[in-house]
Amino acid sequence: MACWWLAVCLLSGIAAGEQLVGGLQVDSPDDPQVTQAARIAVNLYNRQSDDMYMYSTFTLLFPLRQVVAGVIYYLDVETVDKTEVINVALIRHQCGCKNTNECFTFLGILSPQTFVCHFELLEVPWENSNQLLKVQCRPSVEVVMVKHVWS
Repeated sequence: MACWWLAVCLLSGIAAGEQLVGGLQVDSPDDPQVTQAARIAVNLYNRQSDDMYMYSTFTLLFPLRQVVAGVIYYLDVETVDKTEVINVALIRHQCGCKNTNECFTFLGILSPQTFVCHFELLEVPWENSNQLLKVQCRPSVEVVMVKHVWS
């Protein structure tokens, strides 16, 4: 009887459109908390990797959030190689390129090297801590954007 009552309670919450505690929640890429989490993840990765090709600007592709003992952000982020961004800025300043594509042509590159990185960031606000749980980066050949209308 207790199992039946639990099942009814759980199903009524799902039917009402409410999320289960600990479940994944789809976020808007424009949510300030999500963009801040992405910024933190990219900065932590840059510090931990000690790589000369540090990543800078980014585009959030499909962010998810899970509330546990803190918040885990699942972030797929398209990042740009910072060295090429700096080169474009220098060339644009020195040579007076009118637009970014003109600078890429001048540099002999079609576009800056982009990477798609999957970050799993644990944020525990009451401890003022952030920890990267998982990172996977790969060069992006083509990123397929899924159009989603956020309510």
